[in-house]
Amino acid sequence: MIPIHEPDPKVKKVDDLDITLAGGIVVPITIDFEAGDTVDWDTHADAIVIALASKTASNGETKLPAEEITIFKKNILIIQHRTREVSELTLAQKEEWRKTLQELRPTILQ
Repeated sequence: MIPIHEPDPKVKKVDDLDITLAGGIVVPITIDFEAGDTVDWDTHADAIVIALASKTASNGETKLPAEEITIFKKNILIIQHRTREVSELTLAQKEEWRKTLQELRPTILQ
């Protein structure tokens, strides 16, 4: 019998922006350029437009809709930027997450 091996999880880079607004609220946004996300810093003199592509949630079942975020520059105090690598879950890992969440659901809803 030939063993079946899952491929190594795909590793990709994402950009994290923590945008601190004048009222002290921090807006955390993760940009995944590979998935089609875009950040437009230049088209509008007074705003940044962030377009997030539609994505599949970590549970592998839910589809997150695309969205567009407009942040007016006059309200921004600080923008903190980080780049990090993330690994996508394998099919076996996704199934384990799904099972764990199903087991915890009755406990959470109490």
